[in-house]
Amino acid sequence: MNSLRNQAGFSPLGWLLFAIVIGFIALFAFRVSGAYIDDILVIQKKLKQLGKQEDVMKMSARQIKSDLGKQFTIDRVPNEVVESIEVEKTAKTKFVRMNYEVRVPFIYNIDLIMSFENELDLSAPELCCTPRESKK
Repeated sequence: MNSLRNQAGFSPLGWLLFAIVIGFIALFAFRVSGAYIDDILVIQKKLKQLGKQEDVMKMSARQIKSDLGKQFTIDRVPNEVVESIEVEKTAKTKFVRMNYEVRVPFIYNIDLIMSFENELDLSAPELCCTPRESKK
């Protein structure tokens, strides 16, 4: 039979290690979530709205970049992201690409770097926001 002393639960050191692990996971989630929320709720949403505009195929690359840039500025998207907008015109369609990285400070001198790739094919806006290689 085991005595009650052996079944006491976490020791103070065990609780401390448990709290450190939970704190580390919470800090990581807190730091990373902002970049993903910006990408999903702002950038991808604006690209989908752009694809639904009726006159978007008539717009020049400069007009597309300007229009998206203004919308991203209103939503406080960082300049590095706005500057990553590329428009490629082919014989049949136009592609709007946004490939960018977000660097977030994590702990002391450790940064987290997240890469995002969004692509909008203006001839098929319902397939928004995944690069062509991923659509195959």
